[in-house]
Amino acid sequence: MSNYTATYIPIGQSTNAKLNTIVDSLLTPRLLLFRQIEVNDEPLKLKTDRITWKTLWGNILPDAPIVVNRAGERLMPEQFVVENEFGEINFTDLNYLNQIESGDILIPMAGPDGRQAIDVTANYFFDYFPHDVLESYILGALGTVNTAVAESAPTYYTVDDFPDYWNSVISDLAFAMCMERLLLDYDLWKGRLIFAIGADQTLEGNSGDIIGQLTTLKQNAENRAYKTLDNPKFKAGYYTSQPTVYYWRAVYSPGMSGSSQMFNSGRLRGWKPNRLGR
Repeated sequence: MSNYTATYIPIGQSTNAKLNTIVDSLLTPRLLLFRQIEVNDEPLKLKTDRITWKTLWGNILPDAPIVVNRAGERLMPEQFVVENEFGEINFTDLNYLNQIESGDILIPMAGPDGRQAIDVTANYFFDYFPHDVLESYILGALGTVNTAVAESAPTYYTVDDFPDYWNSVISDLAFAMCMERLLLDYDLWKGRLIFAIGADQTLEGNSGDIIGQLTTLKQNAENRAYKTLDNPKFKAGYYTSQPTVYYWRAVYSPGMSGSSQMFNSGRLRGWKPNRLGR
């Protein structure tokens, strides 16, 4: 699997070339800060099965390094298995009673009450906007463009056949959805996950600055997209003038009276863009 330049972010994850173009070339460069977020020394929680340990964030980048410390000991990669999408870690060196064997000492994973009996921490990188999330936003944006009517009928394009010149509008709408998700995800701020600004600024109460920046980015992307959609010629593509009666006579009835009026030095008249391209 290939990664975006100098990152652990995978590219080319879709079988659809158009989706890959928008995600990898138009959205990822604008979302790098949120597609590779580093987490250090996060305490993991033991799930109710008393076997699986859960990270706070899923979508762990598979090619990024991950460090797991268990009961004060750093584990080797072969001692655990990571379920990247769900952010779950299972140990491979437990005995049949799900105990850790440390020399002659057996350390249980959980106490009699089911609560974890040891501390497990992890360092990892995760993707806040994985490919499937961005793909869903692109599909939503495509639906918006299809139903946008500015002196034209709704269209019914799919991700396989929509025009390439729609890419910029669709990417702007999808990007606006990303910014909205960040603004609405209160848990992201409540969990004190710091990115885009320093921890010192947050402690000083300046986290409102980043919220204002996200709001501005969202509004700018929406304004660009909707201004383009308001153009009645947007869905027409290469706009041409209407065929004249002489054109149809030339096509269907060569030699009929009036057909000679269509030609001037061998050039067909009446079916060409005008000087303004309309």
